[in-house]
Amino acid sequence: LRRGRPIKVALLDQTCVAGIGNIYADESLYRARIHPRRLAGSLDLHETKRLHEAIVGILAIAVPVGGALMMGNRRSAVVDPVDAGRDFLQAHGCPGEPCVQCMAIGTASNGAVPLIIRDVVGGRGTYFCPECQQLPTAT
Repeated sequence: LRRGRPIKVALLDQTCVAGIGNIYADESLYRARIHPRRLAGSLDLHETKRLHEAIVGILAIAVPVGGALMMGNRRSAVVDPVDAGRDFLQAHGCPGEPCVQCMAIGTASNGAVPLIIRDVVGGRGTYFCPECQQLPTAT
């Protein structure tokens, strides 16, 4: 593990964590509330455990239903009931959508619900909430 690279890049490195692709890296970081550009070596034990739990949690949802169903470039109602269980993404592919985590716990600092944004990290499209996944400032 090269600790000086972004955690998103580390998650996509199959020699570091096998089986995590771009979608599940975004979703795991989102659920763990960790910014994708955060350096892998900067995570403390609590954050590492939170990320591990998020990875296990998202894969526990995804694997039994055959993976995520991408509905264009946004959250969308699934018409076919057979695919209903596959529409579980909360960050990846949802730019401009309200952050469901911030809505649930009311963390928006200015009172408005923040929107999921798209960026590029390690050459890959990356989706995250700028409010609940803040990049720590250098001290």
